[in-house]
Amino acid sequence: MWENLAALSLSLSQLLSRAAAPVADTLAHARIVRQFDPIVVEGGRRADPGSNETVYTLPERFLRSLPVDRLVDAVALQAGVVARGEDLHVRGGRSGELLVSTLGVPLNDPQFGRALELPLFAVRSVDLLAGGLDADHAGSLAGELDVQTEVPTGRVTGIARWTSDGRWFGNSDAGLARLTGPLVRGTGFAIAAEARLDDLGLPVTRTRSRQQVYRARFGWRQDNRMLAWLKLAPVERAQRGSVEIFASRVVRAPYNPMFTYDAFVTPTGADDTAFPFELSDVALDETSVRYRAADHLTMTDERRLAVIATRSMVTRPGPVRATLGWLHGRSLTSIGLRADSDYINDFNRLEFGLPHNAASNPYSAYFGDEPLFRRSRSSRWFGRGELVAAPAPHQRLKTGVGVSYDEVQLREIDDAFPNGVGFDSLRTYRAFAPGGFAYAQHRWEIGGLVWNAGMRLEAFNAGSQALQSRTIWTWSPRWGFAYPVSDKDAFSASYSRIHQNPDRDLLYDQRKVGFNRHPMGNGALVPAEVISYQAAVKHILDAAWSLQLGVFYRDVFGVPGTRRAHSPVGTFRLEYASADESHAGGVELAVRRETPGGQRLGLSYTFMNAYGSQSSQQGLDFGYQVGDRTLPQGTHPLDWDERHAVALTTLLHPAGRWWLSWSTRIATGLPWTPVPNTSGSAPPPFTDQSGVNSRRLPWSENTNLTLRWKSRQLFGASALVNVTNVFDGRSDNAATVSGNPNPSINTLTDQYSAYRTE
Repeated sequence: MWENLAALSLSLSQLLSRAAAPVADTLAHARIVRQFDPIVVEGGRRADPGSNETVYTLPERFLRSLPVDRLVDAVALQAGVVARGEDLHVRGGRSGELLVSTLGVPLNDPQFGRALELPLFAVRSVDLLAGGLDADHAGSLAGELDVQTEVPTGRVTGIARWTSDGRWFGNSDAGLARLTGPLVRGTGFAIAAEARLDDLGLPVTRTRSRQQVYRARFGWRQDNRMLAWLKLAPVERAQRGSVEIFASRVVRAPYNPMFTYDAFVTPTGADDTAFPFELSDVALDETSVRYRAADHLTMTDERRLAVIATRSMVTRPGPVRATLGWLHGRSLTSIGLRADSDYINDFNRLEFGLPHNAASNPYSAYFGDEPLFRRSRSSRWFGRGELVAAPAPHQRLKTGVGVSYDEVQLREIDDAFPNGVGFDSLRTYRAFAPGGFAYAQHRWEIGGLVWNAGMRLEAFNAGSQALQSRTIWTWSPRWGFAYPVSDKDAFSASYSRIHQNPDRDLLYDQRKVGFNRHPMGNGALVPAEVISYQAAVKHILDAAWSLQLGVFYRDVFGVPGTRRAHSPVGTFRLEYASADESHAGGVELAVRRETPGGQRLGLSYTFMNAYGSQSSQQGLDFGYQVGDRTLPQGTHPLDWDERHAVALTTLLHPAGRWWLSWSTRIATGLPWTPVPNTSGSAPPPFTDQSGVNSRRLPWSENTNLTLRWKSRQLFGASALVNVTNVFDGRSDNAATVSGNPNPSINTLTDQYSAYRTE
């Protein structure tokens, strides 16, 4: 916590050698000097005693030892981080407000803001930059996750891990592997791969299709992730240059309780006002059709690719580095991953049951396909160059420039509400736009005080395809100082202003009339802005123990949200607008112990208060699909406002061949909104928002452990037992979910929260 803020590469050898002054041996006339090992406090991306950045470092040993198989799970154990599924909320920010980068190249998709997932064994270390970022970091509203990958080695080395629950608990399997070694002329390679297949502990309702792959048969589960990475670099001096390739494929076949019917459906020929089907366990006649509802629910196939090349050299002014990157992504959401949208037609309309009908359920689908088709594609070309120079003693100047070019396209058909007349169900666009940045960061050390001051200039353009296209220039000043109060204490403070460009999917829309569940795109969106303040104190107890305390406060403005569009009198349409705001403040305390043998203990406590105008940029999930909806009023606790959180991580070496790693996280419950039960009446207008997120779910607790045993008889391999949720902790993740595509249940009103309220 606050590692780079107050990180001091302190060498107590000088201090203690004075205390234990060299003593002359009068007998041997020799001088005996008592040497102490220095205490080194890791400073994250670089051990930098003069930086005022807030850095939480996850070194390689820590990542390998934690009882996790995903990088996101390791980051979720850090102070100030709230995890909700795959979404990470850092210091009160939204999930898409954390930038993931490597070598200064952002790995977030420019279209939707999703970050590229990396194989765990490809990561050498990770720095979570939560605040006080220098100007060389683009950052985003919630900071930056700076990833350093593995480097090639001079001899062939490898590591592999496979874990499985034996299909006892959630039908989960995970395989991870890495191989490094030399190639030719001093060049080496490093390659990593990862595959995770998981049913997430949910019922299996789909028909499992099997595919033949190299004499083995595989089938998609509910969550399937295949990740790969390759790096080529000099073996001896990998920092001089490298070429990296990242690839990922994620296939999701989600479970939905709305699509669980599995029997026969026979048309009755009744008119549209009655339930037009007869349901039975067996076929009644030749018109009966087997309907397995889960097979009529959409799947998603998302593929990502990134290529990054970098070259560094030393010039007369100072070190110079140039980096080029290309990111590409494509995604398909459809029934059975079909490449066409022909299944969206009048004959395949979803049919739900009727209330007060013993043979049907109004929440379940009995006929038809989910009327959703989405195909997207995005590409980003990126280049940057930077120079580090020392214009004078005790000074350092870092400057850099960069350019980018984005191209995005989308074809989406969402026909969940076909009864509306004159509404556009097709949304399509193809757009491209350039961007750029320049920065300068200056450091000056005087009298033990280190001043840091920087400025970043960025250019954002929505592109000519947006209705309102212009180049927007933003200035981001960043400054702070670090001061060693004593040999064991350091204080630092910083102020920063960071801008984040809106996701390009929010900018474009050719629709003229849309329904409220999907707001209209708006090319007039501007970059959101965060103003952040922080201060920290770090105290080093001895060579193993350290304690850190920090406070922070953040104001965020101009975040994309939903507002009423400029529309004809008597009509109501929602569109995206740079109108949301949020605020977060808190205290972070961490205690850490590290021993030369690699054992580690970390204990952190976070108090945080996060509130704002609305949590989701989509607005309310409930209400009229067409017509007035209540817009945000005032500020309320955000959905991820977790007031208190305690995290404990340990790595112990109790015996010669035994290792034990442990992680526990305890936190207060997330907020939820109590609403009245309005079943059987018109939906409320939601004009009173005083109760938004006014109640709390129960506390949550999760503990995981991993026990490793290495034996000579295993030829270097280790036996591993991984236990998740050791104490069988059970807590609510949310109070409600959206009922889409059901036309009424948990769509017009929030009936799940109403039930919980009563």
